[in-house]
Amino acid sequence: MLGIILTPFTLLFFLKTTTLVPVFSTIFQLAVTVVMPLGVGQCIRYMTKLNATQYPLAIIGQLALLYIIYITFCQAFLNEDMQMHAHEVLITVLLVVLILIFTTWLIFNIASKMTRTYLPEDVIAIVFCCTHKSLTLGIPILRIIYGGYSHLSTISLPLLVYHPTQIILGGLIVTYLQDWMLARQHSRTRLEA
Repeated sequence: MLGIILTPFTLLFFLKTTTLVPVFSTIFQLAVTVVMPLGVGQCIRYMTKLNATQYPLAIIGQLALLYIIYITFCQAFLNEDMQMHAHEVLITVLLVVLILIFTTWLIFNIASKMTRTYLPEDVIAIVFCCTHKSLTLGIPILRIIYGGYSHLSTISLPLLVYHPTQIILGGLIVTYLQDWMLARQHSRTRLEA
């Protein structure tokens, strides 16, 4: 909901153009496209008591994500209206990486100070969940809100960069977070003994 309000202002600031977003129509389309399939899937799961581990659902999900990424990249580079130059793409990539690093650091520092509220494993979950953005939901949302907009490829670029960046950054910090968690658990066990 916040994105529906803030994104037009961000577009005005960075692209010197804006668009009018019909809020109620957009919320309805998002509900039908994003929320309803999730709800139907949960109902089917609940009513049929299917054991998801016996089906290759993870592979299907990964293939669907790969398909979405491929289609989005193809549409972005086939679009003749994309007016970004190489230096603008590099600046966008750099900003996305810096924003992700900063938000990860900030969330870790805030959550790790709340030792009475959160266990170390909770802090790690908070770090990864708070900074996670998904292409599988983000791209359909962008298409619904800005489907007829000529700068859709430009708007999609930060999300296309963010997704692999969060995977790479997560892989780089996982050892540090694991060592931090084990040290915290060890010191907590020592204090309780």
